[in-house]
Amino acid sequence: MIIVVEAISGKGVVLLPLIIYKGAGHYMGWYQSLKNPEINCNQWKFSYSKKGWTSHSLGMEWIKHFHKVTKETVERGAWGLLIVHGHGSHVTIVFVEFCLTVNIIVYCLPAHSTHLLQPLDVGLSSPLQKVYGIQVDRLVRFGNVAVTKGNFLLMLVSARTATYIKKNILSAWRGAGLIPFNPRHVLNKLTHGLVPPRAHATTPPPEPPTPCNTAELHRRVRQATQRLKSKDTDLNRAELVDLIQQLQNLGIAAEKDRELERRMF
Repeated sequence: MIIVVEAISGKGVVLLPLIIYKGAGHYMGWYQSLKNPEINCNQWKFSYSKKGWTSHSLGMEWIKHFHKVTKETVERGAWGLLIVHGHGSHVTIVFVEFCLTVNIIVYCLPAHSTHLLQPLDVGLSSPLQKVYGIQVDRLVRFGNVAVTKGNFLLMLVSARTATYIKKNILSAWRGAGLIPFNPRHVLNKLTHGLVPPRAHATTPPPEPPTPCNTAELHRRVRQATQRLKSKDTDLNRAELVDLIQQLQNLGIAAEKDRELERRMF
């Protein structure tokens, strides 16, 4: 396992990385590629950890390395902004305190947002992986069966040289909406493709049962009248229309009954 800690500047410059090997110490075999005149990484920072992951101590080692290679590019007395993701090694008290003593403001990106806001993720990681994959393919074609810590640096340097150019770095900052500052560029990605919630079909209220006699009809009319006087908004126009229609139908039926009784007697 090998971890590469990268940093780029808003001016389109890639900084010297920190390479973290998995191991209990430094081994000469890891650095055989340094003898190759085609690469120049003598000023890179190399370290190791037992499990191959970064840690609080390695985070401090990196920030001191970062300050060393950037302090000459900042005007005396000016403050710099360091944008990091939320790894624990970047937000320790000693890390932040060191940054404040050397005029560096640390800004931690929100969780699960690096694919939108971190320039390295937005515009450089994918091209770097593509070029690195080509280097691995060439390595295999020449008879090597695996990527080792000894030949890793040669391929990494070639991939970085082809990918980390000023044009790509500035494009990555622009793609993250940071330089120039353009929040809408990111917000449009969040809203693009979202499906608006479907309108739920409203179920019509159940129709009230038809009164079976005159007394029932008069009772419902009295209830409706009381609700209207109390300004009850639950009584809708459909209910009133239904009451009126039922009253009319009952009146017509009663008139027919009376007419029938007159004919019989």
